[in-house]
Amino acid sequence: MKFPAMKVVRWLAVAVLSASWMMNALADFYVCDTRTKAPIAAHAIVWTQLSLAEKEQIAAAANSAHAGMIRMDLTWASLQYSASQYDWHWADESIKAAQDNNLEIVAVVTELPAWASQNPTSPDFRFYPPNAQSWTAWQNFITAFVNRYGRRGLNSIHYWEIWGEPNEPFMWKGTPAEYARLYALAYTAIKNSDPGATVLMGGINDHNQPQWINAVLNDPTYPAKSNIDVINVHIRSSVDLVKKLTVAWKNLFAQNGVTGKPFWITEFGFPSVPEFQQGWDDNYVGIDAADGEVKQDSYYQATVPWLLTDGGVDKLFITLRDLNEPSAWGSEGLFNMTLTRAKPSMLTMRRYQCAPPPG
Repeated sequence: MKFPAMKVVRWLAVAVLSASWMMNALADFYVCDTRTKAPIAAHAIVWTQLSLAEKEQIAAAANSAHAGMIRMDLTWASLQYSASQYDWHWADESIKAAQDNNLEIVAVVTELPAWASQNPTSPDFRFYPPNAQSWTAWQNFITAFVNRYGRRGLNSIHYWEIWGEPNEPFMWKGTPAEYARLYALAYTAIKNSDPGATVLMGGINDHNQPQWINAVLNDPTYPAKSNIDVINVHIRSSVDLVKKLTVAWKNLFAQNGVTGKPFWITEFGFPSVPEFQQGWDDNYVGIDAADGEVKQDSYYQATVPWLLTDGGVDKLFITLRDLNEPSAWGSEGLFNMTLTRAKPSMLTMRRYQCAPPPG
C-alpha cells in the first residue's frame, strides 16, 4: 500500500513527539518555581466520582503539560447524599491526585442532591435551585466544605468556582435571581470560613446574553458584582472572534461596574478533528487526523500568546483531554482520550508555560 509522502511525514512527526513525551514527560515532571502563578492551567474534566487511579492519571498529564492549576468538579450531590451526613472521600481523592502532582485546585462546586432540589423527581434534579428548605443547607454545605479544605482546615483548596455555565438552561434551571442568591450565599460562607480564598462565579459561555448577566450582576437583593474576585468566562471560537470576545467580555463587566479584577478564561479549546475544525475556524482545518492535530497546534499558536499578552488574560485553562464523544468539545484536548498520547499542542503549551530546566 502506498501513502502520500506528506501524510507519512505528518504521521512520523506526531509519532516522534508522542514517543518523546512517553519517554520523558511522565518520568521527569519539571516543576516551575512559580507553578501556581503560571498563566496556563488545565480544564481537565475531572468528575467527582472518577476513580482515584483515573484522577491520578489526569493530574499527572496536567503536570506533564506544566499546568500550575487544575479545575476539578466537586459536586454537592456526591459529597452530601443526605441532609444529615457529609461524605468527603471523593473530594479527598481528587485533592490527593492534585497534590501528588503539584497542582493548585479550582474546586467547581455544582449539582444538587435530590433531597435539596426544587424538582427532586426530575432526571435533571441536579441542575435545579435548592427547594425552599434547602437554601440554608446549601450555605451549611459550603461552610463545612471550606472549613475542611480551606486554610483553617487541610489548607488544600484556595479557589472556589460556584457552578458551571449557569447561563445555560441545561446547566442551571433556575432564574438569574436564584443563581445570584446561590452565588451570594456561597461567597459569604467561603469568605467567613477562609477570608483569603478566591471565589469565582460560574464560567459564563455566551456573550449574547447581556440580560442574564446584567440581572445576576445587578440583582436587587444579591448583586453579584459586589462579590467578584475574578472575572470568569468560557471562550471557544475562531481566532478573530476569540480576540473580539475577550475585549467584549471585559467591556460588558466594566459597564456593570466590575473593573480592576483578574480576567480568567476557565475553558478554552479548539478541536483536533478536521470534521469539527471547519465549524470553528476555516483557517485551521486539517486534511486528515494527523494534520488536524497540527492545525490545532497552529490555532493555539495564533491565540494563546495574544491572550496572555495583549488580551490581558491572567489565567487560561486549556482543555487537557479528549472525551469519548464525536464533537468539537470531545476532540479539543492536548492529550488523547486515554491520556496515552500527547498531541503536538501539548508540547507547545509546555514551551509557553515556563522556561525549560537547565541543561
